[in-house]
Amino acid sequence: MTLPQPVTTIVRIYIDAKPVDARCGATPLEALAAHDPAAAELVRDGSRVMVDNRGLPAPLGEPVTNGSIFRLVSSKQA
Repeated sequence: MTLPQPVTTIVRIYIDAKPVDARCGATPLEALAAHDPAAAELVRDGSRVMVDNRGLPAPLGEPVTNGSIFRLVSSKQA
């Protein structure tokens, strides 16, 4: 008999190479806001852009997944 697996409510993501525990189902911007509210505000006002591990703008409306990698870059670089 197999025991039921616990439900995970936290996923580990990386923002600027730092490990961040994010709420399962959170968007990248929500995860950033919980980790660094000032940086999230820079993304909201357009000064910075969140990009994924390929350097493409991150889909800010999609939920993060375990192991997701994001970087914050100047909006001029994106």
